[in-house]
Amino acid sequence: MQYDLQKASVLKRIAAFIFDTMMILIAFSLAATLLSWATGYNRYSREYDAIRLSYEKEYGIDIDISAEEYDALSDEAKAKYEAADTAIKADENALRVYGLMFNLSIVITVVGLLLSFVLLELVVPLLFKNGQTLGKKMFGIGIMQYNGVCLSGAALFVRSILVKYTVETMIPVLILLMVMLGSAGSVAVMIALAIPILQLALLVTTKNRLVLHDVIASTVAVDLASQLIFPSEQALLEYKEKVAAQKAQEKKYF
Repeated sequence: MQYDLQKASVLKRIAAFIFDTMMILIAFSLAATLLSWATGYNRYSREYDAIRLSYEKEYGIDIDISAEEYDALSDEAKAKYEAADTAIKADENALRVYGLMFNLSIVITVVGLLLSFVLLELVVPLLFKNGQTLGKKMFGIGIMQYNGVCLSGAALFVRSILVKYTVETMIPVLILLMVMLGSAGSVAVMIALAIPILQLALLVTTKNRLVLHDVIASTVAVDLASQLIFPSEQALLEYKEKVAAQKAQEKKYF
C-alpha cells in the first residue's frame, strides 16, 4: 500500500451509485408505506376517491384521465367533464381532503427520504468505517478527506445529509412534485436541471473526479485496495516523518 492518492475508478463509482440509489428507493418505499399508514394518508386517499367517484357517477364521466384521453373526448363528454371538475373544486370537503393529501405527500416524501439517507448514507458508513455505503463496500471504494485522514463524523454528516440529501436530492424531488402539480415555474425547472449538470461538470473537470458533496465536505473517493487512510492527522504526520527518516537513511549509503 502507498500514500499517493489512489482514486476510485469512475466506472466503480457509477456502479456503487446505482446500487446505493436502488437501496435508497427500497428503503424509501418501506418508509413511505409506514408513514402513509401512520399519518392517515391512506384513509384520506380513500375518502377523496369516494368523493370523486360520487361526482363521476352523478355526471356520467371519468374524471381521472390523462390530457390525451381528454382531448379524445367528444364535445358533450368534455362539457360533462368540466361540469364535474367544477363541482369538485367547489366542494369544500373535497378541497379539504385533497389539501390534506397534498400536505401529507410532501411530509411523507421529505421524511421518508431523510430516514433512508440517515440509515444508508450516515449510519451504515459509520458502522463500515471509511465512509463506505453498501454500494461502496461492494466495489471496494472508500471515502477520506483530501489530506488522507479518515472521514470524521461531522464531515460525513455534511457530505451525506446537508449536501447529498438536502441539495442534490430534495431540491430536484420537490421541484418534480411541483411540476407534477403544475405549480413549478421555469426558474425552478432550470434549478432542478442545473444540479445534475453541475455534478457532471465537476466530475469531468476536477483533478480528483469530485462531485458537489465531495467539494463541500473536502472528501475524495479512493480505491481501498491500494489507498492508505490515516486515523488522524497525528498519524499522518508520524508517517511522513517516518518516510522522511527512511529516505534520509537510504541517502547515507549513496
